[in-house]
Amino acid sequence: MKQIIIFILFLGPYWLAGQETSTEELRAKGYQAKMEGDYNLAIQHYEAILEITPEDYDATLATARLYALIEDYDQALDYYQRLLNNDPTDWEALHGMGNCYLLQGDLDLAVEFHQRAVEALPNYVPGYLALAKAFSWQGKLDKAIEVYKSANVYDSTYSEVWAGIGKMYYWQGKPFTARKFYRRALELDSANTAIRAEYQQIQDGTKLGFSSQFRFFQEKEQSYEINALIQQYSLSKRISDHWYIQVNSLFDYSDRDFSESTGDTTRWFINSWAKAIWMGEHHRLGFYLGYSASDQRWSAYGLDWRMKYKWGSFSLENTITAGYEYFFYWNAVGRNRVGESLRLNWKKWEAVAGVSYGQVDEKLIRQYNDQEFEPGTNPFLIYRFALNYQILANPIVKIGGQYSVMDFGFQSPSYYSPYDRQLYGAAISVQKKWKHWYFYSSFNYNPGTETYYYLAEEPNLGYESGKIAVNNWSAGTEIGYTQSSFALSAGGSRFKNPFYENWIAFLALTKSF
Repeated sequence: MKQIIIFILFLGPYWLAGQETSTEELRAKGYQAKMEGDYNLAIQHYEAILEITPEDYDATLATARLYALIEDYDQALDYYQRLLNNDPTDWEALHGMGNCYLLQGDLDLAVEFHQRAVEALPNYVPGYLALAKAFSWQGKLDKAIEVYKSANVYDSTYSEVWAGIGKMYYWQGKPFTARKFYRRALELDSANTAIRAEYQQIQDGTKLGFSSQFRFFQEKEQSYEINALIQQYSLSKRISDHWYIQVNSLFDYSDRDFSESTGDTTRWFINSWAKAIWMGEHHRLGFYLGYSASDQRWSAYGLDWRMKYKWGSFSLENTITAGYEYFFYWNAVGRNRVGESLRLNWKKWEAVAGVSYGQVDEKLIRQYNDQEFEPGTNPFLIYRFALNYQILANPIVKIGGQYSVMDFGFQSPSYYSPYDRQLYGAAISVQKKWKHWYFYSSFNYNPGTETYYYLAEEPNLGYESGKIAVNNWSAGTEIGYTQSSFALSAGGSRFKNPFYENWIAFLALTKSF
């Protein structure tokens, strides 16, 4: 026993010194690996420290942060919890827990831990920034503004706080109010490029906007072919937090070449329309009115209402439109219509449903199994459902399926008026961005049928009915460049089924002043 005591007295200090050297060497290696971006190696070094001294605070905190960096949030939460077990008011651990839960999408827990962090260290502004961010991800923008303003009570010199308030007002659809707070942020930190870029984006959104589009359009049916050169110009201006106005003009020069003996036809169609939009945080209400100078008639009037909400990774958008539209001016055909479109997004899933009901102006119509055409109005019903899933993030690739029905009450020679047309389809789309450039392309294939009435070879047999195939496909692509207040894009699309086909090429330019 005496020998053991002598050994401890004489050799113990040297053993302890060796252990301290070992942990400090591991700490230095862990820090070096972290600075070199090798986070997994850094974790190994810090966890080796914790095997020697499990209560080492710095190693525990560093390990938690490293697991968060490699997006292993469950492990990060475990190490942060170890710190909270020793001190429930540890700001670093509370803040880290809040960030992990935020990135995991558990927004309620993210808010809870960031609130505890602010309570633990009420004079520390970065805690308020994190809490406001959590509220904003929840969609509670007013709560986020309150938190930012609370931070200003303790220290009003943080440019990030002023910019944060501005961003919340901008997300609420109030750019004029947002500009005031961004200006204050830039007064405090004029060299902050991120804040300046956000401010410039808001500025661009309140400038006078000019856009133009040039399209070449061709469509073919069995009896005719239409070729059209279309020019469209638009001026738009955001005049306040809640009001936006737009004025548009369209000039269409086209010819219709008949395959029968009726001859060719060439005409101008000139149309103008204006729209005023009231915008709130979640709702947008638009009023529009159009007049055709060439046809000397009202070409459009009505209103649309859009509602949009977001809760974490789930979002809902619903649009209702009611009004009149001059939808086929070649034969001077218009219709009154009420429509609704619902879009739901959750993580990588997207569901879209739409329905449209209305009545076409009085034109020649007949029952589908009748021989005589008489003047009359034509009711119609159209609805569609689509489900898409994102399979890749870079580039964004989505695949999906869709189902649609188009059904008119009567047949008309003046416009496409199918009876019980049902399509089942599949779609794929690709979207890619490179800095200021973007590319988009899509392809759809829709097999289906519609009920078709035809005259048998012998007139005394009367009319018969049957299902005919109306399989169609469509494809489109667009490439564009956007920077600040300037955008340029070009593209084209193609559609074809057994009875009808079209293709479109376009060039578009947008500029703010």
